[in-house]
Amino acid sequence: DILLKYKPSHVLAISDAWHWEYQTRSPLRKYFSHVVMPAVDAIPQNKQWVDMYVSADAVLGYTQWGCDVIKQADNRANVVGPASPWACKDYVEHPNKKQLQSSLGLGDVKIVGMVARNQPRKAFPNLFKSFAEFLEKSKRKDIYLYIHSSYPDRCYEFDEELNKYGIGHRTLFTYICPKCSHVEPSFFDGMMRQCGKCGGTQTFPSVGMAITSQQMSLVYNLIDLYVQHASLEGYGIPIMEAAACGVPVVAVDYSAMSEVAKLCGGDVIEPKGYTQEAETGRQFAVPN
Repeated sequence: DILLKYKPSHVLAISDAWHWEYQTRSPLRKYFSHVVMPAVDAIPQNKQWVDMYVSADAVLGYTQWGCDVIKQADNRANVVGPASPWACKDYVEHPNKKQLQSSLGLGDVKIVGMVARNQPRKAFPNLFKSFAEFLEKSKRKDIYLYIHSSYPDRCYEFDEELNKYGIGHRTLFTYICPKCSHVEPSFFDGMMRQCGKCGGTQTFPSVGMAITSQQMSLVYNLIDLYVQHASLEGYGIPIMEAAACGVPVVAVDYSAMSEVAKLCGGDVIEPKGYTQEAETGRQFAVPN
């Protein structure tokens, strides 16, 4: 209907391949140029996806790693890229990190943080377990974990995972008030809590209830070390945003996040190994 009504000369799809498969087989395909930008996040790429990349007039790449993965799968694909890394101008280093951290009321602390949606490929349980093991071995009392994520989100039950590893008193989360937009870090307090500013009901941030880039910059500035503890990434935007805020970054040495971390002057950690996703055949890293 859209093609018939608007008669576009170009159709641009910026999403995972399965979201635009129907465009490749449209009866009106010959009337428009098809430009796609898939989030290439693992190897190998599904054969059907590769065929779709080849059928497109141009494939825009996020990273050199992603461009190379497509070319190696089928060099007939017209790959353009990679894109230049950048971060919104709102992501800047805070002039006084310690003053910002003191607003949490925790004293002189160090904070390890991760920003990610609550999805299976974000290895939150593994991160919680590793953090608990670190606390046990180091006996440190001044290290906290900060998670900026969504909850509930049909994936990991944060309360159960925190209780499993006994780190609820050392793990902070972001809450936002839909009424006054106040953002407040807190220990896990359920999916809803009372807003400290207007008395309304705070929730976890989400795609539908996002915090502003200025507020997100303050979240990054609370963190002393940013960790991208995931199985794979099509880019890993939080790595770049954290680095723009002057935060040292570390990521799993796999897929696009490895390249982005290195571009930002960060460190990478070799995975323990890899596991294959049954639905697509992609290799998922097991974070170490």
